[in-house]
Amino acid sequence: MISNPMPTANGVMLPCSSEYQVKRSDVHRPGSGRTLAGTMTKTTVASKYHLELKYAAIPFQDAVQILQATGSEFFSVTFLGVFGRMETRTFYRGDVSCRFLGHGLDRYDVEFNLIER
Repeated sequence: MISNPMPTANGVMLPCSSEYQVKRSDVHRPGSGRTLAGTMTKTTVASKYHLELKYAAIPFQDAVQILQATGSEFFSVTFLGVFGRMETRTFYRGDVSCRFLGHGLDRYDVEFNLIER
């Protein structure tokens, strides 16, 4: 049994997210697709992970920790994969959305994707 499925980035345990989704996509060789007869032809050349993380109303320091841990061009991530085991792969971070909640709250909503290299 896995005790903590939250990912680590660059060796830093990321705080528990509000939403955490793991996707695995196949990459196909050019020329894959349907023939004129409607038959699908494809050759899978790789399978890549895509992690979606959303943090709701987190403290400023948690937001800073998350963004610093995932701020390198490429970095190592250990995460719970689709087959139920921990995996380590190289990722980069997609666009980041960071919303300040204001009104005396030191809280932020942060969303971003991690895309396997």
